[in-house]
Amino acid sequence: MSGWWDKIKAWFRKIDRASRENMAEMYERDLMELENIFAVLNFGVIVGLPMPPVHISAELLPLMEEELIIMFNRLDTAANPLGELFSVFDID
Repeated sequence: MSGWWDKIKAWFRKIDRASRENMAEMYERDLMELENIFAVLNFGVIVGLPMPPVHISAELLPLMEEELIIMFNRLDTAANPLGELFSVFDID
């Protein structure tokens, strides 16, 4: 009887572990989307959205440093996507 009960407990542990891993991935995806929304709300002027008050944007600039670097790198590669591709391959 105890062997049967141990199998049921092991099955529930596997389900618990799988659901926790799935929730961690979902949390990371949600966090990335929230960061993207945050960047668009603060720097939406680039795409034509109304600008938030300047003092709020100025206070948030230190928090947005990584997103700004990524955004400006993408703006640079948008003009020359083949140059970015070939720079990865180290072609002279």
